[in-house]
Amino acid sequence: MLGLVFKNNNRLSNSMYRIKIILLILIVSCANVDAQSIRKNYNEMTQTEKDALVDAFVSLKDGIVADLASFHGNNFTEIHFNLPYPQPGNHLDVFFSWHRYQMWTMEHAMQALNPKISLPFWNWTLSVDRSKSGPLWEDGSGNPQFMGRFDDPTDLNWGLGRSSNASTSLLPTTAQVNSVQNIVYTDRASFQNYSNSVERGRVHTGGHIWTGGIMASGTSPADPIFYLHHTMVDKLWQDWIVANNVTSADLLYERPDLINWNVDPNSIVDSKVLGVFYADEDNDLAVLHDYSVTNNDLPEEVFYYQFTIEAENNFIVPNGKVAKIESVNEVILKPGFHAESGSQFIAKIDLDNNINTARSTSRKKQSRFVAQEYLWNFRIVENVYLDQDINEDVKLILDPDKKDALGLEFKEPCISCRIDVVDVKGNTVQSIQQNINSITNLDLKSLLPGTYFLNIRNSNDLILSKEILKLK
Repeated sequence: MLGLVFKNNNRLSNSMYRIKIILLILIVSCANVDAQSIRKNYNEMTQTEKDALVDAFVSLKDGIVADLASFHGNNFTEIHFNLPYPQPGNHLDVFFSWHRYQMWTMEHAMQALNPKISLPFWNWTLSVDRSKSGPLWEDGSGNPQFMGRFDDPTDLNWGLGRSSNASTSLLPTTAQVNSVQNIVYTDRASFQNYSNSVERGRVHTGGHIWTGGIMASGTSPADPIFYLHHTMVDKLWQDWIVANNVTSADLLYERPDLINWNVDPNSIVDSKVLGVFYADEDNDLAVLHDYSVTNNDLPEEVFYYQFTIEAENNFIVPNGKVAKIESVNEVILKPGFHAESGSQFIAKIDLDNNINTARSTSRKKQSRFVAQEYLWNFRIVENVYLDQDINEDVKLILDPDKKDALGLEFKEPCISCRIDVVDVKGNTVQSIQQNINSITNLDLKSLLPGTYFLNIRNSNDLILSKEILKLK
């Protein structure tokens, strides 16, 4: 499968969709789940994402929010303390897995309201987010916004009793986070050491105590900030799992299930099993991989992120499944991404930066960037497998203003360049031979609908071979 790059025009010097020439990687099946999300720092959310998240909390306040808070409070000891179970030597220690599934359960309920919602994380190590007057709580003029709206008596006023004078020293520091993240996994005991250090240390307790009010009690899930705090804790656990190459086969947990849910805690030590991916806040990048879309009880799976989304190694949209990857800026489909025949897949640019609209209201931009549709009359299918290596120094350019033309951009001048279009019977139906310095357009208007192969030679050396499907 070749790589596709969709970009917002604001970041491009022209309007063309560029196709990177890269090789197909074998794919494997992944776990079945029924939700999905790209979790990001709340600062990377669009305003409509924030508004939708607040609205979802309000809609679910007397339902799942209240239920999770009540259960958490009534079963606090079992969830949070490493007690013997059921014989000496076995342990309840389900802190990480239990809260991971709790985050997923809340997120799934929200996605029933809006499939683009995902829980963000509150990175309390950043200086901007260690103050009650920071953007997590207030705007630049001191007015409540986002999570601060739940304290505003003129707005939501949930009566959370949050502290207004908590010391910044209560929040975890980068050094404290690094201290626990540097614990090396060797066996179950080392994991229990890591879990205990996070749970009882400042990394976990800091956000609860610093926020105060309900957040400092057993019913802390009644406060929406609980979910942003624990999503950050879950992100750190996922980082630790990846850094230490831990898998479900390592059997971190002795307990066979989670309190309240019939879920093996060992089965979700990798967040990808639940369709959950964490964006890299330092690079404005979300990488989707090793996941298979399921749609169990969702009409479609939507992965939404303001910045760059890459889908690559073993990210699969199976036959009969529906998935959408939507970014405000850029979607890149790299080797190992595979949308099977019979699947429905959309790569979309959110032109108006609004998760609640199907497409941009800007006619000028929309004419250039409606990436969820093929704006040309053909598409590139995949690399053609040959016995020899090909040094592919050619980019294929799809321009929606030239639906029947395929742009060719050469890294180096193509001398005595020969371009052949061959049908499935091996007949050359179109051929051009000329010197090309950098860019040329190949007019494919005369081709009938069907499958063709594009072969390009530079001084008789084959430098590119692609399969093309002419749509109409």
